[in-house]
Amino acid sequence: MKINQSKNDEANWFAILLLVNFLTVTFWIVSQNVDVYRFAIVGAIFELFWLPIIASLLLMPFVSIFFWYKDKFKKKSKFVYLLLVSLLSIILALFA
Repeated sequence: MKINQSKNDEANWFAILLLVNFLTVTFWIVSQNVDVYRFAIVGAIFELFWLPIIASLLLMPFVSIFFWYKDKFKKKSKFVYLLLVSLLSIILALFA
């Protein structure tokens, strides 16, 4: 029972972290390509969320490494791919 529950928890964490990474990158790309200060409410929402978005973008590789460590650095772990995606997201945010 415990083995199935840990695999289920691992899959849940992977899905949550992948969703957070996708939302972070989407927010970043949209905010860089749209005039967020054209409307006051959109600018206020942007100002409210930009710091947590930057923090999640920078912390995601460390969280991926932590979960990969918990998975005993298996080559077939999902968190290796999450680490690569999060590093690519940082590169995209820096150069886009």
